[in-house]
Amino acid sequence: MSKLYRHATSEFGLPVYVDFSGEVSLLPAGGLPLMYWPDGRWCFEASLFMGHLARQGLSRRYRGGTLLTYAAHITPLLRYCFANGIDLFTLTDNHFRLFMRGIVGEKRKRGEETLARSERTSIQVGRTCLRFLSFLSDLSGSNIVGPTGQVKGELRTTTVLTGSSGRIRRITYWHHSSFPPPSPARKKLPVSADVIASLRSAVAHNSSSVYQKKRRDIMLKLLEITGGRRSEVAAITV
Repeated sequence: MSKLYRHATSEFGLPVYVDFSGEVSLLPAGGLPLMYWPDGRWCFEASLFMGHLARQGLSRRYRGGTLLTYAAHITPLLRYCFANGIDLFTLTDNHFRLFMRGIVGEKRKRGEETLARSERTSIQVGRTCLRFLSFLSDLSGSNIVGPTGQVKGELRTTTVLTGSSGRIRRITYWHHSSFPPPSPARKKLPVSADVIASLRSAVAHNSSSVYQKKRRDIMLKLLEITGGRRSEVAAITV
């Protein structure tokens, strides 16, 4: 399989509880990524993890949202375990180190020197996989990941200042000694006034109808005023 997930239908729901009448209450979970092994078998453990994240409120918008990112992050671990005949519950620290070496050194295309991921992206993949293994630890009552676990991962906490008010936010994340040093963060500069003017000019001259022109103009205004992502702006209704 080229992808190890399929999106649940719009009617799909996760069971939450059974009420006094015996009816099962469902949490709407349309678009939830359902995980599979490379040979097409359903991956029960990874799909449970997706359901766990959905219950925590992670986005399922636009065929996956944030959950799709998590599904993409744990996909290499599923491929690694499948290719080497390793059960997820028997992963060792050596297994995880070899897995991370492959993640960091993977090339974009065979025969090319360009890496498939930056160091920061490789670290994000590793952290998500450790979070997945931690979920399996809690699920099975075993010690798969932790300072004394089969995989020697550790939870770390850092503080960051958010907003102009300088409020302190605590962030907890997973770390492993096999993670590479993070690559320098790339600064993203704001779109210049000249570019915005060019976009507005393109809207005026390249729209096929009055409706399309108004819609595009409104979306440009919303992007400029709110600073939202494209998917967030596209979700705004009248």
